Amino acid sequence: MKKQLFLLTFLLLSAWAGKAQTFTAGWYIIKENAQYAVILPSGQDVRTEQALTEVAYDEQGYPIYNEPPTIEMSSGEVVFAFEQTKEFYFAYDPQGRMVAFKGTGSLEKVPAIANAGVGFLLENVELLSGETLKMGGFYWIVAQDVAKGTITIQTDGGKKHELPKNSIVLYSTNLRKHIKENFFQTAK
Repeated sequence: MKKQLFLLTFLLLSAWAGKAQTFTAGWYIIKENAQYAVILPSGQDVRTEQALTEVAYDEQGYPIYNEPPTIEMSSGEVVFAFEQTKEFYFAYDPQGRMVAFKGTGSLEKVPAIANAGVGFLLENVELLSGETLKMGGFYWIVAQDVAKGTITIQTDGGKKHELPKNSIVLYSTNLRKHIKENFFQTAK
């Protein structure tokens, strides 16, 4: 009886520990109807807020918001999730906002594909389904067809959409174009 109880306890703990360790940090696609909240706005949000209203600051110099900054996130866009705690994912969007997602089914891991990456949508794109991918969104690029002049993105549920190459730019490539050697400092 003791051996059976020990074995049952061991199996239950192993299953629980295995389930708890399934999360890995990385890029995730936002699923339809995901619930999210901005935890920490980006510098862009602060500048926008300042441009629209007078912003008060606390004694440490942090902006005081009457309401948390609102951003619109669409299903199919990507975020970099760095932690999962119980039913919450904590992530950064490519603009630097820290965002929390409620529900373990709110994000799906991007597919591991060689040379895939984050793309920044330069214009609204109407899909045959009637959906619109909104300008300024960040999507997971999975393929490029140079001959056809298209880029393929993958959104939630594994849906793939072929877009004109000039409607989206590879985010990391664009970042490399704008960074200069003199921006770097040595850590001390």
